[in-house]
Amino acid sequence: MQNVLITKGLFNGIAAVFAGFVAILLLPLFAEYALLNIGVYAEGRNTTGMLLLAIAKDFIIGTIGAWFTIWLGRKHNLLHAAALAAVMIASVLIPVSTNWGKNPLWFSLTMLTLPALYSVAGVGAYRFLKK
Repeated sequence: MQNVLITKGLFNGIAAVFAGFVAILLLPLFAEYALLNIGVYAEGRNTTGMLLLAIAKDFIIGTIGAWFTIWLGRKHNLLHAAALAAVMIASVLIPVSTNWGKNPLWFSLTMLTLPALYSVAGVGAYRFLKK
């Protein structure tokens, strides 16, 4: 009987991390589409302001995704946030490595550390809103 509970808890944790991962992948698509249509983003323009806007957008959306993961998981908040951060860092490695040298070094390093930052922010937001 205890194995069933462990399996159910493990499945719920994996499902929560997966749901947060999907949210973090889908929400930026809508945000970037909107920013392109209103003229904020322009093709081929990588100014410092545009890069900072991309970082801010990714941080806000990542925090929402981390909060969603923690809310779905309900138990082991830090474990779910850490798992989401690990999955997101692994998924960010490919675009950062292919664009290495095309963007400033600070931007590439920020994109690698951003998942850890927004996972911690998601934990803080969850605990703040839970009170």
